[in-house]
Amino acid sequence: MRQAAEERYRQHRRTAFREAEQWLTEAGTVNPDEVELGEIPLLTLQVTALTWASHPNRRVGWDWTQLVSRLRQSHPSRFELAIIVGNQVCALALGKPSKSRSHCSLDFVEGSPDPKHALKGKVLAVVITALSRYCVVIGAPEMRIVEALPGAVSLYTDKFGFAVARGADGRPY
Repeated sequence: MRQAAEERYRQHRRTAFREAEQWLTEAGTVNPDEVELGEIPLLTLQVTALTWASHPNRRVGWDWTQLVSRLRQSHPSRFELAIIVGNQVCALALGKPSKSRSHCSLDFVEGSPDPKHALKGKVLAVVITALSRYCVVIGAPEMRIVEALPGAVSLYTDKFGFAVARGADGRPY
């Protein structure tokens, strides 16, 4: 049963990522021949751990290997995204739908700390487009950004049209 759920949601992610690539190409945000949206491969995690961990421009200290492993064990319906251009990992993102499918949360997103990476300034547009397509595919009508970094809140609200709200527990999203 778990394996069937994994495969079903893997197909949903693939569909969402293909649709996102098409939308982003039509908008002129990415070149489809260069950008790859997909699940996070083990090799990508290993490369990211080595290259991002001690980079002086890194803003967060997340252990992506641990985050991905934990989410894979508990949520076959997870949103899991690696954005790769050529051999360069430009961003990683993780989230999950609510049990009721009323929304899908983006829990972690990190762009490469390399100031010259190929999608500098475009990472959030790519991640949000991929997440929005995933929400459509699984039937979740709302996206939520969970625990956004304080400096990024205005970016989400001003550029991407999100609004700050509070959950039943009073925490903002």
